[in-house]
Amino acid sequence: MDDNDLKRLIDSVVADTRRHFEVVAERTDKKVELLAEAIAALGGGLRLETAELREETRRGFAETHAMINCATIAQKEALAMGDVVFGTGVTEGAVRAIRKGSREDERRNH
Repeated sequence: MDDNDLKRLIDSVVADTRRHFEVVAERTDKKVELLAEAIAALGGGLRLETAELREETRRGFAETHAMINCATIAQKEALAMGDVVFGTGVTEGAVRAIRKGSREDERRNH
Protein backbone atom coordinates (compact mmCIF):
# COMPACT_ATOMS: atom_id res chain seq x y z
CA MET A 1 0.00 0.00 0.00
CA ASP A 2 1.51 3.29 -1.05
CA ASP A 3 0.93 6.78 0.37
CA ASN A 4 -1.91 7.57 -2.04
CA ASP A 5 -3.78 4.40 -1.09
CA LEU A 6 -3.31 5.21 2.57
CA LYS A 7 -4.56 8.79 2.05
CA ARG A 8 -7.67 7.53 0.17
CA LEU A 9 -8.37 5.01 2.97
CA ILE A 10 -8.04 7.67 5.64
CA ASP A 11 -10.27 10.06 3.65
CA SER A 12 -12.85 7.28 3.23
CA VAL A 13 -12.83 6.48 6.95
CA VAL A 14 -13.10 10.18 7.81
CA ALA A 15 -16.05 10.60 5.39
CA ASP A 16 -17.83 7.52 6.81
CA THR A 17 -17.24 8.73 10.37
CA ARG A 18 -18.57 12.19 9.49
CA ARG A 19 -21.74 10.73 7.85
CA HIS A 20 -22.31 8.47 10.85
CA PHE A 21 -21.84 11.39 13.25
CA GLU A 22 -24.27 13.57 11.23
CA VAL A 23 -26.92 10.82 11.30
CA VAL A 24 -26.51 10.37 15.04
CA ALA A 25 -26.60 14.14 15.62
CA GLU A 26 -29.78 14.47 13.53
CA ARG A 27 -31.50 11.67 15.47
CA THR A 28 -30.42 13.27 18.74
CA ASP A 29 -31.78 16.65 17.62
CA LYS A 30 -35.17 15.08 16.81
CA LYS A 31 -35.29 13.31 20.16
CA VAL A 32 -34.40 16.51 22.00
CA GLU A 33 -37.14 18.39 20.14
CA LEU A 34 -39.72 15.72 21.04
CA LEU A 35 -38.60 15.79 24.64
CA ALA A 36 -38.85 19.60 24.75
CA GLU A 37 -42.39 19.44 23.33
CA ALA A 38 -43.40 16.80 25.87
CA ILE A 39 -41.99 18.85 28.74
CA ALA A 40 -43.79 21.97 27.51
CA ALA A 41 -47.08 20.08 27.30
CA LEU A 42 -46.57 18.56 30.74
CA GLY A 43 -45.71 21.95 32.23
CA GLY A 44 -48.93 23.45 30.88
CA GLY A 45 -50.94 20.62 32.38
CA LEU A 46 -49.21 20.99 35.74
CA ARG A 47 -49.88 24.74 35.80
CA LEU A 48 -53.57 24.10 35.13
CA GLU A 49 -53.74 21.37 37.80
CA THR A 50 -51.96 23.61 40.31
CA ALA A 51 -54.36 26.47 39.61
CA GLU A 52 -57.36 24.15 40.06
CA LEU A 53 -56.00 22.79 43.35
CA ARG A 54 -55.29 26.31 44.60
CA GLU A 55 -58.85 27.42 43.78
CA GLU A 56 -60.35 24.31 45.40
CA THR A 57 -58.29 24.94 48.55
CA ARG A 58 -59.39 28.58 48.69
CA ARG A 59 -63.04 27.57 48.33
CA GLY A 60 -62.66 24.98 51.07
CA PHE A 61 -61.06 27.50 53.44
CA ALA A 62 -63.77 30.07 52.64
CA GLU A 63 -66.51 27.52 53.37
CA THR A 64 -64.82 26.46 56.61
CA HIS A 65 -64.39 30.10 57.65
CA ALA A 66 -68.07 30.77 56.93
CA MET A 67 -69.12 27.73 59.01
CA ILE A 68 -66.93 28.86 61.91
CA ASN A 69 -68.42 32.35 61.74
CA CYS A 70 -71.97 30.95 61.74
CA ALA A 71 -71.19 28.66 64.67
CA THR A 72 -69.58 31.51 66.61
CA ILE A 73 -72.56 33.80 66.00
CA ALA A 74 -74.99 31.04 67.01
CA GLN A 75 -72.95 30.29 70.13
CA LYS A 76 -72.84 33.97 71.11
CA GLU A 77 -76.59 34.29 70.60
CA ALA A 78 -77.25 31.16 72.67
CA LEU A 79 -75.00 32.40 75.47
CA ALA A 80 -76.56 35.85 75.38
CA MET A 81 -79.97 34.25 75.89
CA GLY A 82 -78.63 31.98 78.63
CA ASP A 83 -79.03 28.78 76.61
CA VAL A 84 -75.73 27.23 77.66
CA VAL A 85 -75.43 23.57 76.80
CA PHE A 86 -73.54 21.81 79.54
CA GLY A 87 -71.04 19.11 78.73
CA THR A 88 -69.66 20.98 75.74
CA GLY A 89 -66.30 21.66 77.36
CA VAL A 90 -66.94 25.41 77.50
CA THR A 91 -65.49 26.86 80.70
CA GLU A 92 -67.26 29.46 82.81
CA GLY A 93 -64.54 31.98 81.96
CA ALA A 94 -65.09 31.41 78.26
CA VAL A 95 -68.85 31.75 78.71
CA ARG A 96 -68.37 35.06 80.56
CA ALA A 97 -65.96 36.33 77.89
CA ILE A 98 -68.34 35.42 75.07
CA ARG A 99 -71.30 37.01 76.89
CA LYS A 100 -69.24 40.11 77.54
CA GLY A 101 -68.26 40.27 73.86
CA SER A 102 -71.89 39.83 72.83
CA ARG A 103 -72.98 42.69 75.12
CA GLU A 104 -70.22 44.92 73.74
CA ASP A 105 -71.29 44.05 70.20
CA GLU A 106 -74.89 44.96 71.06
CA ARG A 107 -73.82 48.30 72.56
CA ARG A 108 -71.80 49.14 69.47
CA ASN A 109 -74.70 48.21 67.18
CA HIS A 110 -77.28 50.35 69.04
